[in-house]
Amino acid sequence: MKRIIYKFLLIIMIFVFYQKSFALELDEKLTTRLIKVSKTKKTVLLNRGLEDGLVVGDHAKFFLTTGVVARGVVVKSSPTRSIWSVYRIIEKDALYKNKVVNIKITKGMQVTDDQTRSMIADKKGNIDLPQSIVLAPGANDLGPEDNMTDDDKNDMNSISDGDSPAIETGYGITNQSFEVWGLLNFNNMSVSSDLTNGEQTSGGVTALDFTMGLEKYFNTKSSFLRHASLQVFFHQSTQDAVNLSGIQIGLSAFSYGGAANYHFKDPFMFGKLIPFLTMGFGLGSSQDSIEFNSSTITTSADILEGSSNFISFGVGGKFYLKNGFGARAILDYYQRGEIYSIDDGSEYTKTVSGLRVQMGLSYRF
Repeated sequence: MKRIIYKFLLIIMIFVFYQKSFALELDEKLTTRLIKVSKTKKTVLLNRGLEDGLVVGDHAKFFLTTGVVARGVVVKSSPTRSIWSVYRIIEKDALYKNKVVNIKITKGMQVTDDQTRSMIADKKGNIDLPQSIVLAPGANDLGPEDNMTDDDKNDMNSISDGDSPAIETGYGITNQSFEVWGLLNFNNMSVSSDLTNGEQTSGGVTALDFTMGLEKYFNTKSSFLRHASLQVFFHQSTQDAVNLSGIQIGLSAFSYGGAANYHFKDPFMFGKLIPFLTMGFGLGSSQDSIEFNSSTITTSADILEGSSNFISFGVGGKFYLKNGFGARAILDYYQRGEIYSIDDGSEYTKTVSGLRVQMGLSYRF
């Protein structure tokens, strides 16, 4: 039990570490460089991206030691680069290529294409910001990629418009926060035995593990919640085997439970592998059989019904297409305890534990 507690504590520590490493909180600051600036100054390319916690929809103030110079929103992002639409420019001359600026994550407003909901300035020059803002016109006017390094060009191509499938590493599933998924592990083998009295027995060994669940993601500005998800599921495990004497033995377990996941990358992007941690627990029922043997009598196998509980934790990877279909694989440590009551009042306990490898498909909606 102590070993299990230590493993849980280790996972919690990893959760905290990755929360700090992969996400930016509100009001958090970051030093960055303007790799490229459009002629209108309404679009800029920064040398920071997903790996720094910048995701599509993030709003920030651009500031120097003299004060705030602009305000913008992330419209596209790759692991190491991001494109920003600058919707308010305070000091236009402060925005130029290779300029080092600081950004501060601010509370965002919903981006819209409705031109009737643009920003309005009064006679004194104060800007009235409505509930949503208009993307800056010419949000893709960065122009030709001249005078850029090869690394910058490659990163720019990964988030620019075009026909290459590589650019589809964006956020086409941003509004799809629910997911149904299934995992399967199946094997079917034959068994034959040669006994000392010349008899032979044959049969088969079949094992099927099937899990199906519903997962909820959180499309919020909170960095930790955005990288987390919760799920409920049921799990069915059946095993039919043949012992040495040719007797068929059937084992089964049904359980239901929940799990919490934390993703090391933004789970709303597609076209990229998304690694994650997972922890689950649950309850259920189980079925087993037992034979009572003595020196003179061997009884037939009795079928026993019992209760069970389980815990699991591990690592996995997810991959999504733009249409919401995806695949996942999980390597986890699984431990299930089973309790059986016998007619004479005694109890039998059984523990099933070990590593599991599961693979399956999913759909986001």
